[in-house]
Amino acid sequence: KCVQSYFACVAVVDHLVGRVLDALENGPHADNTVIVFFSDHGYHLGEKDRVSKHSLWEKSIRVPLVVVPAKSQGKFLETELSLHKTRGLIDLYPRILELCGLPAKKSNQGDSLVPQLKNLSANWRFTALTTYARGNHTLRTEHYRYLRFEGGSEELCDHNADPNEWRNLAASSKHAQLILQLRKE
Repeated sequence: KCVQSYFACVAVVDHLVGRVLDALENGPHADNTVIVFFSDHGYHLGEKDRVSKHSLWEKSIRVPLVVVPAKSQGKFLETELSLHKTRGLIDLYPRILELCGLPAKKSNQGDSLVPQLKNLSANWRFTALTTYARGNHTLRTEHYRYLRFEGGSEELCDHNADPNEWRNLAASSKHAQLILQLRKE
């Protein structure tokens, strides 16, 4: 019932997003409205013996993030579809400021993704950080997830070879240099 209800919620949200987009398209503000769609967390639906949102693994860390610039900024739309860099929700605020032509606020953290939209080969940070409870952190690169828990244990998962994060590579000598780099970050 939990999984069925979750998928029903997703279907309703999908339908309502479509209604909002249709209304915007047919209204007077399509040229100057930036659309932002995201959620606060993912959700485990039985993966790793969990039915919850509380973990540092991909299923609960990864969230949908869709930003559609105003029609007047349509030149970004084609690039937007092919942007697959690791990023965090912390980057959303600076991005929205830039898309809206507002000045950056230096006290806020995060990096605008707009330069990446203009140039896919633009430099970008190596990892995105997520913390859950005291002393539990994960760094996500485009290829790996590194987890470090309060007690000092570590996990390293290769998302190309193991997208469900079943094999812990942290003790592998093959990945020793990467582990050192991720610990430092």
